[in-house]
Amino acid sequence: MKKILYLEIYEYVIDKIKHKQWLPNFKIPSKRKLSEAFNVSLITVATALEQLESEGYIYSKERIGYFVCDIEVLAKHEPNNKYNFEPNNDDYLFDFRNNNGDILNFPFSNWQKIERKILNDNKELLFNKPQSFGEQPLRKAIANYLNNNLAMNVSYKQIIITSGSDNSYNNLINFFGRKIKYGLEDPGYQNISSIYKLNDLKYQYIPLDDNGINIDELKKSKVDIVHVSTNHHYPSGIVMPISRRYELIKWAKDNDSIIVEDDYDVELRLKGKLINPLFTLDDNNIVYLNTFSLTLNPGFRIAYMVLPKRLVNEYENKMSTFKCNVSKLEQLILAEFISSGAYERYLNKKKKRYQDIRNIFIEKMTSLSNKHNLILKEADLGLHVLITYPYKVSDEKVLEIAKTLKIKIYPLSHFMHEKKDTHTLIVNYSCFNKDNIEKGISILEQLFESIEKAWFNQAFCLIYLLKYSSIDLAANLPAPIAEITVAAPVTASPPA
Repeated sequence: MKKILYLEIYEYVIDKIKHKQWLPNFKIPSKRKLSEAFNVSLITVATALEQLESEGYIYSKERIGYFVCDIEVLAKHEPNNKYNFEPNNDDYLFDFRNNNGDILNFPFSNWQKIERKILNDNKELLFNKPQSFGEQPLRKAIANYLNNNLAMNVSYKQIIITSGSDNSYNNLINFFGRKIKYGLEDPGYQNISSIYKLNDLKYQYIPLDDNGINIDELKKSKVDIVHVSTNHHYPSGIVMPISRRYELIKWAKDNDSIIVEDDYDVELRLKGKLINPLFTLDDNNIVYLNTFSLTLNPGFRIAYMVLPKRLVNEYENKMSTFKCNVSKLEQLILAEFISSGAYERYLNKKKKRYQDIRNIFIEKMTSLSNKHNLILKEADLGLHVLITYPYKVSDEKVLEIAKTLKIKIYPLSHFMHEKKDTHTLIVNYSCFNKDNIEKGISILEQLFESIEKAWFNQAFCLIYLLKYSSIDLAANLPAPIAEITVAAPVTASPPA
């Protein structure tokens, strides 16, 4: 069970006190620092601090802050070092792994205006009992948005609000059960398999080909439910063509199976119209998932599912005890944000910004690719590209190099079931703005130059062994290096 957010702060402070890392009268970090470190709201922090003060762990001084009380500590266990108050990215120049949101262009003033309106005009609604599957205004707003923008033709009753994609997966497990077999894309989103492991479920990885999930392999797997991303697979970037979509739907119909379609970033297509989901081709065997974490910000934990009509009543009956745990206030704010058109306006503005960044990035990276023999795979949607380098350096070594350059980056192998060197990096360019993109490209060039250098060091170590041993290594060397070794006769003894 997911821990209540304020309890993480509560337990962290107690741990520091018990292990005498924070001594009596020590001034603990401010509410703002705690909020940033734990990625929670100031209200959540305040709740934790009030609880700690009421139990006598800390005391407050007006307009100064909170301090540790003078108490005798008896507990003796290992300290919890999960959190620290150094900002996560202080030691890193760029994080190419994740979408960090668009804080510069987020419409905070409009969001606050909507919040004030709801607090003034909907006091009674806020104090009503929360609705089990999400607040009706938000479910209706999402249904209207999907119908108008993605041609989905759904009712609000098919919409289930969840606190993020992982919560959606857990809900589906509880609904469909633990006695069936689940299928996962390989490569693909690894959190799903982690959730399956925790639930002790049977699952199988299904490989991809150039058009998405391999149907022949899917048929062989005998899975009952399969997870797919059709419009922008992560991390491959594949957009499933219409022919493969019909093949997938036919598989579901023939086997009375369910397709879980994760459309996590459909709104972030940077060119052309939005691609309609698989759900529009078959609304009988598909559960549609989406989230607002990518479009709004990662800390905004609201996602949703769209059920086939035939499953709505069954879901309501079976899942009535699983209450929606998203704040009612946040749901109502988002409902108004969508209904007023502010959400679409923000998306258009965000896409324009990312399109501008992408154009600069692709231009610079194309030049860099030509210089270093890189293969750049990019698409018109999504916020990442794949970059393959020709130098056979292990992914582990590449991550070590990246760390020395103070950058965070994922190799493609991170998203594969069987971890093997892919010589491919996933580069998310949402961390850029027009002021730092030149610096970012420069650091990426340093990374690929360092990878190239590491490869040559490896190669010449092999040459050395070849020259001073009887082992035939030439067959395993890259052609240019092999030619050098063949042309260079052994004329001296190896140094001691």
